[in-house]
Amino acid sequence: LKNAMYSVGLGCPHYLYNVEQFGVTLPHPAPRPEAIGMPNWAGTPEENFQMIQAAFSLIGLGPSIGITELDDKSRRFVWEYNNYGQHIIFDDNITETYRTANPPTIHIPSSHRYVIATHNMGADEILRRAPSTIGACTESISYARVAYA
Repeated sequence: LKNAMYSVGLGCPHYLYNVEQFGVTLPHPAPRPEAIGMPNWAGTPEENFQMIQAAFSLIGLGPSIGITELDDKSRRFVWEYNNYGQHIIFDDNITETYRTANPPTIHIPSSHRYVIATHNMGADEILRRAPSTIGACTESISYARVAYA
């Protein structure tokens, strides 16, 4: 069972041992609409929420999601440094998020207006069986879904 879990990229303590799952290299961002000849999505805020809720549900992270506007007040909840010691900076002069290695910094465009929060649901009953292969991999399975989001 342990080898079967590892073969699909679900292992402990790292949740993505394989860098390719189902023919998709992870993490692998989806192509932009213009890159595949599609128009940009132009829905209402309600339609946008329903689309995100459906997509997150498909990969196992929904339907319990929340979206809030990222304004000066809500930015106070974003830590200045993440748990890897990377400095988080909101930058008015960029349009795409990027990272630098030295110093370790994440630059986020100030134009990004929304934050999505979701539950990462795991199988509590199976988690109670740890330490065992199945029990120990429960959290790995739930975090593997996050890689798809």
